[in-house]
Amino acid sequence: MSELNLSESAETSRLSRLLETLRRLRSGDVLTASLGKDADPDFLIAEARKRSNKWDFQKHRLGDDSWLLHAKLSRKGT
Repeated sequence: MSELNLSESAETSRLSRLLETLRRLRSGDVLTASLGKDADPDFLIAEARKRSNKWDFQKHRLGDDSWLLHAKLSRKGT
């Protein structure tokens, strides 16, 4: 499992770091990314899917209103 802290980044920086990390992961890896309160997980997921549909995403809102984003390799992706 890989972890990525994106809570202190601007949205475009979050997206760049997320995409860079996803490219390095191997089959079977799961990425957990910590997002800040001001993050837009729907934006990050939509932009990542525009570039590749090989990742399945789940988002989870935490008690302090920040977000966790999980990504794993999909069998259907290209």
